Amino acid sequence: MLDLILNYNYGYQWYSNKNVNVKGYLFDENNELFSNENLIDYFSSVKDIAGFKKKVSNANGLFSVIVNVDNSVFFACDKTRTFPLFYTQFNHNIMVSDDSYAIKKNFRNGINTISEGEFLASSFVSGSDTLLKGVFQVQAGEIVEINDGECKPHLYHSYCLTQGEIELDESQNKIKLLNILERVTARLIRLAKGRQIVLPLSGGYDSRLLAALLKKNQYENVICFTYGSKDSPEVLVSEKVAKELGFQWYFVEYTESTIPSDYPDTKIFKDYYKFASNHTSVFMTQDYFAVKYLYENDVVEKGAIFAPGHSGDFLAGSHLVADESLSRESLTESIVNKHYFQKKVNDLVKNKITQLVSSEDVDVQNIYSLKENFNFKERQAKFIVNANRVYEYFGFKHALPLWDSELIDFFKHLPLEYKYNCALYNDVIFDSYFKPLDIPYEKPKPSTSLVKVIVRKYIPKYIKDILIHWLSKDTYRLSLIHSPLEYQLIDKFYLSNINGMLAEWYIQEIKNEE
Repeated sequence: MLDLILNYNYGYQWYSNKNVNVKGYLFDENNELFSNENLIDYFSSVKDIAGFKKKVSNANGLFSVIVNVDNSVFFACDKTRTFPLFYTQFNHNIMVSDDSYAIKKNFRNGINTISEGEFLASSFVSGSDTLLKGVFQVQAGEIVEINDGECKPHLYHSYCLTQGEIELDESQNKIKLLNILERVTARLIRLAKGRQIVLPLSGGYDSRLLAALLKKNQYENVICFTYGSKDSPEVLVSEKVAKELGFQWYFVEYTESTIPSDYPDTKIFKDYYKFASNHTSVFMTQDYFAVKYLYENDVVEKGAIFAPGHSGDFLAGSHLVADESLSRESLTESIVNKHYFQKKVNDLVKNKITQLVSSEDVDVQNIYSLKENFNFKERQAKFIVNANRVYEYFGFKHALPLWDSELIDFFKHLPLEYKYNCALYNDVIFDSYFKPLDIPYEKPKPSTSLVKVIVRKYIPKYIKDILIHWLSKDTYRLSLIHSPLEYQLIDKFYLSNINGMLAEWYIQEIKNEE
């Protein structure tokens, strides 16, 4: 028996007919847009698992889908796991839901101790596991097939480089990227259909690129916002970029009135953190208060689409290390050093990571793409992309233009020489967008004090994150956000960064519910 529970209709709604349940939007291989009820039409012709795989593989957008065909059920998330799905099996009873708490309520699953250790060390649970015993998540780019009472997962998308790189020279690659960015913008504009586009505009390049792309393509119904301390370099750059482009700009100053100390006990926050975490990911705190302010003060139009800039820099190569020599033997340790911030990650978690990366077959020279694929499916999908749940929670749709399938495929096959330090990406966006629009501003530069240089270069990452936070000016006023949560912690780890503290707080809340 299949029990289907779909609780969340924030932002994007679930649409259903007798055999299809779907939410989100997508462009097909012919660049035709499917959204709202029309999404049902896209999947209605599915007859078997092969047809379902073809449909989800060709879909370019943000979606989750569940299809019943005869005695089988197929369900999938998009390449970035935008709308998470969960499932569990008890004897021959199978439950599928977008709400892990609904599954827990019905099956009373306890905590998976291996997942708990990993979550405290990374802020997410890797692979198909969750924090709950026997409850699984659909991974980014994954299909799950239910047949004869069994759940069978199939990955339909990988960021591993199993084929050759793009055989183009630098100028040809630049032209290709430029053309893709223009098509990405055209798709965003078609999706918006004249509605307001809301840009979370930081001091970084990615959000600035989206603002420039919309201006260049003459889309005027755009507002920008940022938040934090009014003297933050990020805020100053954000305001300057918005004004140069002629876009309305809003600043949400984080103060004691914006972030009341009792917020962890409010129903609105409790509902939010459960929705955003779902026993797999740490919830986003930074944007929460800004979006809440914009929502409560009617700054954002009904039907608006939030378009954050992540994660253009990741795809472009910002996480690649030019002098890192990787082998299959060193890969797990490299991943742990990159994404896990506690000094000791137990062998069970390391073995799990090894199994996740060993399932992909790549040539020796492409070992780096195994690490990139782990980053894509785990850190990016379950932490960065998952941060968009804050927009959903307050009832807004969102798009991820820089996770467009064309961009993913382009950067996946781009030669490494063009990806180190985002070299090709930065050249294209500066020469073709920032300079022509007179916004060639550099990112706010980090301090170059000797102490910080030593910290960044020689200290292990789990300590580096903590020290850099202590040495940096609190421009986002994170202390106001996190102090009320840290105050509620009973047991504190001796070393943890901010996300580690949030993970500890969330685990404590789960245990308090039992």
